[in-house]
Amino acid sequence: MSQNTARVLIVGEYLPDTEAVSLEAPDIQNQGAGVGGLSLAHGLAKHGIKVTVFEKDLSSGFRSQGYRFRMNPNGSTALKSMLSDDLFAQFEQTAAAIRIGGTRMKYDGTVLHCQEGAEGGFLKFLLRKPSDIAEYGVKVDPKNGSAVTEQYGGVYTVDRTLFRAILLQNLDVQFGRQAIGYALDSPSPGKVTLQFKDGSSETGDFLVGADGLRSVVGKQLLPKHLPVDTTGRCIYGKTAITPQFLEKFPKQMHDWMSMTIDDTGAKPVCLLTEPFRFSDAGKALSSTVLPQPSEDYMYWVLAGSPAITEKWSPAIRSVLEFQTVDQTVPLRLCSVVPEIPYWTPSPLLTLVGDAVHVMSPTGGVGANTALRDSAALCGVLRKAFGENQGKVSAEAIGQYEADYEGLCGQSRRYVAAGRSQDLWSAAVRGL
Repeated sequence: MSQNTARVLIVGEYLPDTEAVSLEAPDIQNQGAGVGGLSLAHGLAKHGIKVTVFEKDLSSGFRSQGYRFRMNPNGSTALKSMLSDDLFAQFEQTAAAIRIGGTRMKYDGTVLHCQEGAEGGFLKFLLRKPSDIAEYGVKVDPKNGSAVTEQYGGVYTVDRTLFRAILLQNLDVQFGRQAIGYALDSPSPGKVTLQFKDGSSETGDFLVGADGLRSVVGKQLLPKHLPVDTTGRCIYGKTAITPQFLEKFPKQMHDWMSMTIDDTGAKPVCLLTEPFRFSDAGKALSSTVLPQPSEDYMYWVLAGSPAITEKWSPAIRSVLEFQTVDQTVPLRLCSVVPEIPYWTPSPLLTLVGDAVHVMSPTGGVGANTALRDSAALCGVLRKAFGENQGKVSAEAIGQYEADYEGLCGQSRRYVAAGRSQDLWSAAVRGL
């Protein structure tokens, strides 16, 4: 999910299969219209639950929604379980083709390594060991070096902006609604009331905090469970792929993920780049959900100060020279302590994604985990509204929340890495 303060309200109504069962329409309030929140909304709507989404942002294009991330088999399996077949087909249509290969460059333009296929590509340094390739769900087509999806879950390179635009379809989304807190059993017993900055409120049967790093719901529910600043910093950006840019940018870095290394200082400075090329069908689809059709771009992440790159090869620096300035964003890497303070599970609310276990953005960890959370919670809520007289039990929510501590431990492993930049140097060593 995107790390932001957007608020999502889902008002859900479950329609039972048999007319003999009479249920009062349940309202589900879900805070945060990121990847996890919107996917959850679709998962509930697909099974007869009426959904209304509220966001703090004034519009869907109010700010940058991020660039690309890698969706792993866990993420794509979770996503497919929540989306309709048509919407999932649209998602697949807009994903970029994955070209397997890798290039490692020295900052002065010296080519240290350039190889097509799994041995040269991102799998080697993201997965750490060859046996992970099968586990990750990827085979490599020997004819063209592209990724071949396994039957148990696909790997996708996803553009966040277009992905979010697709997820915003077929949902009732209201922008400009900033939540400031919630009240349980007041004014309606057995209900949860979401309170907004403008003085308005929405009352429902269940509240989901999916509102990311600065979660209002999470802060009220777990006031002592605060994000940890890893002291790691990086800059995300994109550069339009134009003939002028490609003429200057090193050819060895045109087709796949590449890493540029500057180890002349006390800590290594790394520049990761990867092209994102849309299919013609993907571009056509983007024009129906975005103000402007999506265009190919070079995604890049700089771990270090831009000033250090002044001595770099002009060819490599061209990705910064031609950058889309208003799409460049500095990012502070945050995580959480693995020990979550105990609280009694409630039948009226819970949290998903970064609202409870902030993840490093590296490798799409946060987005994939948010999707997994959402799919698990979707199953709990569907079962509750279908089999438990339309009510969610504290026990069911407790079982869902039991997974939090393990996820926080996973996130915690990135804290030390962020403090020392080892996350990047590990990638450098393995590429």
